[in-house]
Amino acid sequence: MNPDYDLVIDTYTQTRPRYQGVDFDKLTEPERVLFCTWQFVCEVNNGGFYQFFLNPSGEFAVETAEALDKIPMPAAAALLRRALAAFPNGTPAKDDDARYDQLEALPTKVREDLFDELTRTFSDSAEQPYALQAEYVRRNQKEFLGVSAKSAE
Repeated sequence: MNPDYDLVIDTYTQTRPRYQGVDFDKLTEPERVLFCTWQFVCEVNNGGFYQFFLNPSGEFAVETAEALDKIPMPAAAALLRRALAAFPNGTPAKDDDARYDQLEALPTKVREDLFDELTRTFSDSAEQPYALQAEYVRRNQKEFLGVSAKSAE
């Protein structure tokens, strides 16, 4: 059992229904930060940068880079910014279908070589995502509106 992982997933799980019930912009800043960084870590760990952009998590790719800065996860933020630079104007489309078209239009060297390199570098990083996210949750526990205080102890 990892108490940091448990805190982060519990907080994310309690925050996610708020995202589904309200606009992303109506979440508190800490809720948005955790929402974005949790999805980023899960997607990249599961299927790499390509999967992160391909799935709905890619809608908030630019916001995710900023969120990684706030955790702080500077190495992950730098990797994501390298990936963002491959998109027109450094901004993947918000719309899933349009973002998919953008991904498919990227050269193979980007889709496979660059994204694979970034994924490997993220996996090999010394940053501890769950510990850093858990510390962020603890620092901002009062800002997680749908989360009981007991979860963040």
